[in-house]
Amino acid sequence: MALYVSSRTRRPSLPVILVLVWLFQGVPAIRAQSASATPLRLTMGDTVTRARAASYALVAVDKRIADARTYIDRSSAWLASNPFFSGGASASDSTFERGTDNPDVFRTERFGPSYSFTLQQDFEIAGQRSARVQAAERGLEVVLNDRRNSEASIDAEAKKLFAAALESDAKVALAKRSTGLIQRVNAAFDRHPDSDKERIAFNSSTMQLHRRRRREASARRAREEAHRQLKRVIGLPLDMQLVLDGALEQRPRKLPSLRELMSGLADRRADVAAYRSLLARTDAELTLAKRLAIPDISVFGFISRFDSGDAGDETSGGGSLGFNLPVFQGNGPSVDDAISERQRAAVELDDLIRLVESNLATAYGQTQDAAEELQTVIDEIIPRSRENVELQQRRAQRGEVRSYDTVDYEIELVGAEEELVTAQRVYTDALIELEKAAAVPLAPAGGSLTSSAQPASPGEEQKSDSK
Repeated sequence: MALYVSSRTRRPSLPVILVLVWLFQGVPAIRAQSASATPLRLTMGDTVTRARAASYALVAVDKRIADARTYIDRSSAWLASNPFFSGGASASDSTFERGTDNPDVFRTERFGPSYSFTLQQDFEIAGQRSARVQAAERGLEVVLNDRRNSEASIDAEAKKLFAAALESDAKVALAKRSTGLIQRVNAAFDRHPDSDKERIAFNSSTMQLHRRRRREASARRAREEAHRQLKRVIGLPLDMQLVLDGALEQRPRKLPSLRELMSGLADRRADVAAYRSLLARTDAELTLAKRLAIPDISVFGFISRFDSGDAGDETSGGGSLGFNLPVFQGNGPSVDDAISERQRAAVELDDLIRLVESNLATAYGQTQDAAEELQTVIDEIIPRSRENVELQQRRAQRGEVRSYDTVDYEIELVGAEEELVTAQRVYTDALIELEKAAAVPLAPAGGSLTSSAQPASPGEEQKSDSK
């Protein structure tokens, strides 16, 4: 059986090529779109971890930490300066006559090259190295405590943004629920009412419906903004969908007394620790400035070799000791400047301690106020609003009012639940600020918010609809 192979191959048509190109370009985009469409479940602990990883402030502090460690390495060297070494050589075209075995015959020769080498090293004799190392170590403590302080600020900001996103989710669900209530009322009306009274009621209901829809749209925009701010801080793309695994603080919790939180506050605060390390560094720098006023000793040595003609090669060497005379320029930093810096750091430390104590008292008071407001909404506003709904529903069942007359009270209940969400958010933020001000954990590990396993806040059951 013979096979015939044609030398002419069939080329794909232009439409086929365009389709293939579209497929190759579209597949990565489709994959990226599907990846971004996959919601990311985010907890409070995840938020804090991601916020730290995405923070440029911590990157800057880490650079300062690396510089401080490098300075410690340089300060730990046994000698503060490198030795100075020099070498030189010279040659001459001068000649001399050298005798031979024959006393009457002399040989003319040139002088050989000459060499010289010098070595100089400065030595600190007042223990400057130990003071320099101590100052460098205190400087490292300053930046390490600065990092702890930056972490506390980043954690608080991330927790607040997480709480803001939770609040916006709940309020979207409540706004949607409120719109649904007005839609139910509006649907109960006859589109062509006979009486003016029914026409007025229908118009009023329709206007309320449009207002509720605008409120729902505003709530959705507020939620989008809250999620954008959260994504910005934790370093996520804006098109990433989030599912928040958490809830606002449901009710006030029992907290330590202000006296207990004040006890040992300065020892817990990272910013106070940083200033204490700064004060210790100024003490070390003052000691260093005093010791640097003592001149260093310079040790100088040399060795040289030269050709002396008939006398042969000569080698010589020597050395000397010396030091700078601080006549026109002082040695090292001014002692007066170091004393002034030490005094400034001490006064600033005292002021900072008073400031953190005042901030703690303020945060504690705001937390108490937020707790009272939240408790009032829980104990008074929500129960009475729910009771009104139940009473009106009973009246509707007895025929005293129409069924859709209960909607006004149901909308009032939704408003009360919005007050509850707002009060929970304010209390949650107050707890976060108090936790930061007191520098103690006031909540279980993982954040200042309860987990989603706790009782849901109002509208939480509709969270999935608001995503």
